[in-house]
Amino acid sequence: AALQRVDQADLKALHLRLGEAIERGISAGAEGPAAAMARHFMAADQPRKAARYLKLSADRLAERNAPAAAVAAYKTCIEMLVQEAKKVGQVSDAVGQQLLDLAAQAAATQSLLSVEGALQILEPVLELVPPTRAQASRAAALRQKGLCLSKLSRHAEAEKLLTEALGKVTPQDHAQLVAELRADLASVLESKGDFSLASQHLLEGMKLMGSKRNEAGHLMWQYLNQLGRLHLRMQKPTEAQEFFVNARAQAQLQQSAFGESKVVANLAVLAAQQKDEAQALQLFDEARALADKAGDRIGVLRVRYNRARLLKGLGRAEEATQELGEVIAASQAIGWREGEALAASAKR
Repeated sequence: AALQRVDQADLKALHLRLGEAIERGISAGAEGPAAAMARHFMAADQPRKAARYLKLSADRLAERNAPAAAVAAYKTCIEMLVQEAKKVGQVSDAVGQQLLDLAAQAAATQSLLSVEGALQILEPVLELVPPTRAQASRAAALRQKGLCLSKLSRHAEAEKLLTEALGKVTPQDHAQLVAELRADLASVLESKGDFSLASQHLLEGMKLMGSKRNEAGHLMWQYLNQLGRLHLRMQKPTEAQEFFVNARAQAQLQQSAFGESKVVANLAVLAAQQKDEAQALQLFDEARALADKAGDRIGVLRVRYNRARLLKGLGRAEEATQELGEVIAASQAIGWREGEALAASAKR
């Protein structure tokens, strides 16, 4: 009742003081509740500060494998900053960078649930922020768009965007991003069948990781996994196995369930090619559990699709048909059209 008698200006000032009090608690060593600070700064009409702490809250949700809640928080951040930019009539350098960073992180999280949803986050921000602003942040956002297009099998468009992004950053200033882009380009080129150029990008990336291990060393599992895939495509299973085993060890070292799920799925494919179907089915089950742990819904469906194809090849048609039907329904539910089409084709 007392709050109802406080006028709007006083209420904003109260929220500002509360937010700043919690903020001071952080600097004094207390563990600050980011979501509470975000609420108070929003109510105090301080969108930049609110967005900063709401992003922190979203990052923590993403780390705890709560992608839907994290994406909702990221979207709120983006909407607040867009409204602020419209209010002042322009996108400043600082706001442009913040928007691009938020869009990239939101898209990376959203793509675990829906690739189309991730593109819907990225494209308006890339259009809103002038292309001359915040080049490294734009490169990170372009990277996420390229990854989305690659997941939709739009490999030529993905290659163009990833190449554009790579041209905006240097290894000296942004070693991690350059290493990520090299690995992503290699993956797209592998999908296009250009193994030679894919290998060149991986080689350049490995050199960079060797010189910038503190910044890019956590990407080692991705590079080893891709080298394994390349050797598998080149009919060199022994070398592929060695790369995959080392990649899994690196993913475990980084405590990356997402990375380990990708590697284990490739080990399952290798086992199937070597006619060890029982081992392949076991590995597919492990990969599915890891993808589920990482919150990677599309990853789960991709594993289930490949497992169903193996079951069909083993003559277990009824199990395969049921699995593919479930993959189709789940793909429709999250808007993953590629998964729906692949499963429908395999079911026929």
